[in-house]
Amino acid sequence: MSEKTLPEIVYALRNCSATLEGKQVCDACSHQCLVKPRLEILDDAAAALSRFQWHDPDVDLPKMGTPVIIARVKDPEQPLRVEQACLTPGEWWKIWGGNVRRIVAWMPMPEPPEEGEIA
Repeated sequence: MSEKTLPEIVYALRNCSATLEGKQVCDACSHQCLVKPRLEILDDAAAALSRFQWHDPDVDLPKMGTPVIIARVKDPEQPLRVEQACLTPGEWWKIWGGNVRRIVAWMPMPEPPEEGEIA
């Protein structure tokens, strides 16, 4: 199964309700519902969403210097702060305006949008 882009998956999910004689039909969709089961669209969606899972920094760290999204506690009285960071030598996290040592979780950055993908 080829990996679908998020816009392809969203489009398929929004347009996969047409039926003809009890069969899924959608000529505008790359999923070819008459050939593939409708559940493949949901499989593609699950695969795309899994790319945005939070990782435990005590178990798994990103490649050093790679921009990621982190969740951290800035002040115990406030909710978690989410921001971009990258891991540096000594396991410090470089954020805008400085460095932090402890984070709660991290996830990969999403791919930037291509021209025409912004809804």
